[in-house]
Amino acid sequence: MEVKLEAGARLDFLTKDEVRAELRAWGLEITRGIKFKQFSATVNLTAATFTIGGFGASVAETLGPAPGFVWAVTRVAMSGAGFLPAADSFSVFIDEITASKFVVGVPGVAASTAAHEWNVPGLILNGGERLAVSGGSTGVAGTPITLSGQAVELPVQLAWQLL
Repeated sequence: MEVKLEAGARLDFLTKDEVRAELRAWGLEITRGIKFKQFSATVNLTAATFTIGGFGASVAETLGPAPGFVWAVTRVAMSGAGFLPAADSFSVFIDEITASKFVVGVPGVAASTAAHEWNVPGLILNGGERLAVSGGSTGVAGTPITLSGQAVELPVQLAWQLL
């Protein structure tokens, strides 16, 4: 709706229908609320080191939130025949395997542990960011290594609830 003021300036106001449509779209996005996400990706061990995820990887889209959402990652675990928890270790990164994107390194654990798990203290991924994991393995080449985990997903407008 357009209105002419006495001063000669023109203002463009939203109509009732335009306001209703915008509020409805915003309300639907907000009421979607919290979702609890499970994620995983598997690669076959080819050498003494491995990389899962990050940009350019075929599994990258499953290891982070879509644009407009945020993830509070709560757990990351490594397992599989190619990963030996007592001897092997891994490091977690955001987007790419570089020192500036490093989050945490996780050393080997007791031999009785079936999977190597990291309970995450406050790792937040913004829409478009992806987890990347790199590590060393003493497993047999060709055997699978799986990254799995959990995250709480929120629309970006509700990210303040993560504080």
